[in-house]
Amino acid sequence: MRKDQARDLDETRRVLYMALLVHRTEKYEIAATAVNALLHHQGIDAPAGEVIENVLAAISGEPAGSAWVKEQVGIITDQLGPSPRW
Repeated sequence: MRKDQARDLDETRRVLYMALLVHRTEKYEIAATAVNALLHHQGIDAPAGEVIENVLAAISGEPAGSAWVKEQVGIITDQLGPSPRW
């Protein structure tokens, strides 16, 4: 598959996540982008439904959802290694 085809398919998948989430949150664009990134770019080891619910919970300000997202940020940061200090 060509690089541009893969990029187009990834964008289509992200837009389809938007279609699924538009009735669940006013912030469906960020929710869909986060879900797509976690599931398909970061390869998180969790069911899609769990990822969606945790992202939506974080967006709505629920402590458990925010804690889950912070945990994911920590995992990703550990994988990337030390960050430069500004």
